[in-house]
Amino acid sequence: MGVIWRYVLVVDDGLSPCIEDGMLTLARRKPALRGRAQRGDWVLAMASRTLHPHGRAIAWAGRVSASLPLLDYSRRYPDRADALPLPAGSGAMAPLAGDGPLQSVEGRRALIFEPFWYWSNRSAVTLDDAVAPFAHSFSGARNRHQAEERIGELEHWLSSLASPGVHGQPSDKPGLSSGRRIPLRDQ
Repeated sequence: MGVIWRYVLVVDDGLSPCIEDGMLTLARRKPALRGRAQRGDWVLAMASRTLHPHGRAIAWAGRVSASLPLLDYSRRYPDRADALPLPAGSGAMAPLAGDGPLQSVEGRRALIFEPFWYWSNRSAVTLDDAVAPFAHSFSGARNRHQAEERIGELEHWLSSLASPGVHGQPSDKPGLSSGRRIPLRDQ
């Protein structure tokens, strides 16, 4: 039986999730979700109620295709905005917040999604009645075990809206156009 993880996307800055080069990843924020989600699980990010008061709008969704140790992810994809800067000889230590002190990243994970649909917090799509039970409107990540047919309904609904991929731009994207990495705490 599959698991669907749901959370509210409060900050949509292009780093969590990171949508670069046709790939959607979650390597910053939501450490409990990243630590527990497994290959084949689904993640639904509900749009902020500030922008969508009804609480039934989805900013992005995707199926976990890989769950990697955060250090491995950062070594494999060093140029992605959400990769940790890895000082030479630091082992399993990296700064989790900009120029902050090195901290252990042992046990922390990064998720890669395929297929995925990304709209953004501002351009989120409203869940229709068939998939409305997947809505999630409060802080914190939650999961729900679903019968494969319910997961199939979700995937069918997403595919009926658009082909997988990026369909919007992050709503809160300051400074990213310059190509510089914005430090974020792993919260």
